[in-house]
Amino acid sequence: MDAVEFKGEPVLLNRSKMHGCDTRQASVLKAVAPGAADHVFTFGPGGNAGWLPLVGDWDDDGFDTIGLFEPLASRYHLKNTLSGGAADELFVFGSASSGWLPLSGDWNANGADTIGLFDPATSAFHLKTHSRRADIVFAFGPGNSGWTPLTGDGIDTVGLYDPTVSAFHLQNAFAGGSASSLIFFGPANQGWTPLVGDWNGLSSGA
Repeated sequence: MDAVEFKGEPVLLNRSKMHGCDTRQASVLKAVAPGAADHVFTFGPGGNAGWLPLVGDWDDDGFDTIGLFEPLASRYHLKNTLSGGAADELFVFGSASSGWLPLSGDWNANGADTIGLFDPATSAFHLKTHSRRADIVFAFGPGNSGWTPLTGDGIDTVGLYDPTVSAFHLQNAFAGGSASSLIFFGPANQGWTPLVGDWNGLSSGA
């Protein structure tokens, strides 16, 4: 099924792997368990539009909902409910058709998620809180590496996933330099998709 699937409390998966999916259908599970989705709805254009999925608590109500990033216009379409229809928030951030990847997280620990962009060419993170431009900009990791950007923790920071050795390079500050944590998990070079989430309810991502 060409769908965007979120298991457990919805969290963003590997956006770079989503280019070829039908972004119209979202399936959401409220528990980390097998079974039918709790919510299934249509949002966004059909077919292979190339839009990328996002998840976050955009309105600070304590519940994650969904969004879509339109790369050709660098436009964000965010929903505050798990439903279809028009976007509740629609805005442009970043340069159109840049090849940058969208991010989401609570960068300033105010309880609400905002957005960001990752530049694969320079491995630079451009994170936005409330202003019209990036509030936090820094480079972490090698450029043009093919590594996947990650975000997580109660106060979201960033990380990178290296698929060639299945290594997670996690950073606990908005800064470059060496990773705060280096974790090897899973098989290398298998095309697996990294996930980030608070699986045990302790408000720390894993």
